[in-house]
Amino acid sequence: MLSQVQLETLLNMQAEGGFERKRLGRLAVEAGYATELQLATALAIALELRLVDPMRERVDVPIARQLPRAVAERNGVMPLRRDPGTGRLMVAVTDPTNVFALDDVRAYLRVSELEVAVTTDADLRSALTRVWSLSDNGATAAVLSHLAEESTQAIEAAIAAGIAENDDAPVVKLVDMILKEAVGQGASDVHIEPQHTEVVIRFRVDGQLRDVMTVPKAAGPSLSSRLKIIAGLDISERRRPQDGRARVTIGGENIDIRMSTLPALPGESIVLRILPRARDLPPLARVGLMEPQLEALLAAVRQPQGLVLITGPTGSGKTSTLYSTLLTVRGRDKHVVTLEDPVEIGLSGITQVQVHDKAGLTFAAGLRSILRQDPDVILVGEVRDSETARLALQASLTGHLVLTTLHTNDAIGAVARLLDMGAEPYLVASALTLVVAQRLVRKPCGQCRVPAEPSPRMLESLGLNAADVANGTLMVGRGCNACGETGFRGRTGIFEVLPVTDAVRSAMNAGGGERALVEAASHSRQLSMRKSGIAAAMRGETTLEEVLRVSTESSYSAVPHCPSCHREVGEDMACCPWCGTATGTERCETCRRELDSTWTHCPYCKSPSPSIAAGAPVPFIAPGHNPLPQLPGFPQPSH
Repeated sequence: MLSQVQLETLLNMQAEGGFERKRLGRLAVEAGYATELQLATALAIALELRLVDPMRERVDVPIARQLPRAVAERNGVMPLRRDPGTGRLMVAVTDPTNVFALDDVRAYLRVSELEVAVTTDADLRSALTRVWSLSDNGATAAVLSHLAEESTQAIEAAIAAGIAENDDAPVVKLVDMILKEAVGQGASDVHIEPQHTEVVIRFRVDGQLRDVMTVPKAAGPSLSSRLKIIAGLDISERRRPQDGRARVTIGGENIDIRMSTLPALPGESIVLRILPRARDLPPLARVGLMEPQLEALLAAVRQPQGLVLITGPTGSGKTSTLYSTLLTVRGRDKHVVTLEDPVEIGLSGITQVQVHDKAGLTFAAGLRSILRQDPDVILVGEVRDSETARLALQASLTGHLVLTTLHTNDAIGAVARLLDMGAEPYLVASALTLVVAQRLVRKPCGQCRVPAEPSPRMLESLGLNAADVANGTLMVGRGCNACGETGFRGRTGIFEVLPVTDAVRSAMNAGGGERALVEAASHSRQLSMRKSGIAAAMRGETTLEEVLRVSTESSYSAVPHCPSCHREVGEDMACCPWCGTATGTERCETCRRELDSTWTHCPYCKSPSPSIAAGAPVPFIAPGHNPLPQLPGFPQPSH
């Protein structure tokens, strides 16, 4: 990776360091010749070791804490866990050639055999922060020690007898610590996953799962039972899935939690969804919409009727955008009713209905009943089947504003999905007002963010060049205690907004083929999701790496591409300026709309076609003459 000049420069810098000389790889990173990941990869390849990310590895917290934190940070080393088969201790190190650091691990943990893996300095700092974040005073370690000493039968008996309601019970302390730490880190989900030898606990923070701790295998059933008691579930039932809700008090505030259990081979897998509070919902103007996109959405929800779709995969922030939209449209003069599965956030001034399939309250049945409640605005949590889609379309045509979500990758896909569900094209064309596709990207940490210089490969992946980002404010987080050494803190949305214009409606009425919809949507001049993300990165609200991670090139774009080299070309270009390939598109010189090659005049503005303007001969068709060929078995048309 280094040129000869760069290598000589680094060697000179190393020689000038005297007794405090730095290793060559560290100097290459500090000089900007390589990244930490590239350095770690090179070390792993050279020494035939495994490259790991401690944040994604299972970490045995008590073992990791046997090595003092100061020693771990100074030497760039962290114990992970013991291999149950060989008994060797697995450690992650930033410099596997540092034999003194490995000797410290052997001395503190009293082991002779180590399994060494390589990691980056930033990943190691993040993992150490997570390991030592759960009660630095050792309370968690003490709880785990008590759980390991008690038998499963004793713990289960205590829970069944109600003794576990005592705050001094180890399992109660452990659950309280887990929930407190999850809320403190801003986690959206807590995963409790039994393995064959241990129970792994992970948090999802800013959309990414992070290993937090492990507990003894024997403590898994008691941990499951305690959580079931909180959520009001049957602690004796472990053969079928269960769902429940709970409200816990953490730090003097009430937190709502949704709990799901799933029987698995090693034990019950439990996921806790920490539901956001109504006061934490951002206003619609702060969810990440650009000004033209926000204006288009506000114009759509201010209409007395119509259908507004929010699309995207699971975890893309669709529900939060819907709730923020409801906060904008609700008022004393409107009756707002929601139909959700489940109701995640309680909002005042709104009637919220919980779907209950076993009781017969499905989305379709609930929507029929809601229409008899004289609503002005209806929120349907998700369109899952053709019946719900048909009812939502009909409701939007009978004087109701309907907001709902759909699982598609982009805005165009939402229209095609409705048609695939069996909805009539004329219903979709008449009812649909706006489609919003969205993703969530992480934001650089406000405490440690610094200006960033994108790599040429990153720019190439996004179809950019250095001039495109010259006037932007690209930022990246270096990692600090506030963000857990990840460099990211919080998330924002990037959007693709498709207004249903007359051209889009005409394409729907004609059958709604994807190609026709793409062409019709391109006239709306709306930004694609990727371009919206790039604009957010240019403002310092996210990073180009995040944009590339969560977005794909839109199926429709206002800017066409060259069919040969795939670079962007202007709409008024007859050929690619880089390779000379004809764009294959003939457009009217007056209104710039696409023309058929056989047309003599533009049907939109009545201007002569470019071939007529250039003096090409116009084919003359005599009156009464039919230029179409006679087809066997069909009568000759009269005109």
